[in-house]
Amino acid sequence: MISKPGHIDHQSLQTHGLETIEAGHPTPDQRSLAAGARLLEFLEGLPDDRPLLFLISGGASSLVEVLRPGVGPVELEQVNEWLLANGISITDMNQVRRSLSLIKGGGLLRYIGHRPVELLLISDVPKDDPAVIGSGLLVPPVDGLDPPLPRTTSSMDQIVGSGCGGEHLRPGIQCHYPYCRKPARGAGGRPPSRRGSWGMR
Repeated sequence: MISKPGHIDHQSLQTHGLETIEAGHPTPDQRSLAAGARLLEFLEGLPDDRPLLFLISGGASSLVEVLRPGVGPVELEQVNEWLLANGISITDMNQVRRSLSLIKGGGLLRYIGHRPVELLLISDVPKDDPAVIGSGLLVPPVDGLDPPLPRTTSSMDQIVGSGCGGEHLRPGIQCHYPYCRKPARGAGGRPPSRRGSWGMR
């Protein structure tokens, strides 16, 4: 379990065999990078056919991260502080975050392989779009993964674009909202995707 400081009952969870990690929020930091590295290590150590259960909520964008080559922790912190300070929309914010990350925007799927996944989402974003919640760790934007950012930019405005376009679930991922505002519909008010099971559970 990965959460922000002060929100984990370590002793209780560890009694039940769960590993607990505290990471940076609302700005990612070295703890967030350590959490991302531990997550990939955990996945790599599992059997290829092991079913997986993920609970992803708002805040996951900051709590767990694996950076693209050429991006360091200082740049990560500076970009996220700038995003939070300038009132950037969540859609544009997530495009920037995806561009810095190996696991956001569906990038974590590379490390999942063909394992079946049950994905529980707690939404804090408009339209409850799974590609936006937690920057879409398991759900890429509809147009696919974003390209990396250019190595040099003269302004943060150069790395803010139009964001993601909606849900795009990989076959084998079952997606549920245990707590959300609109239980019966998918992102954008559309009916449930035939490749994901939407709604309350």
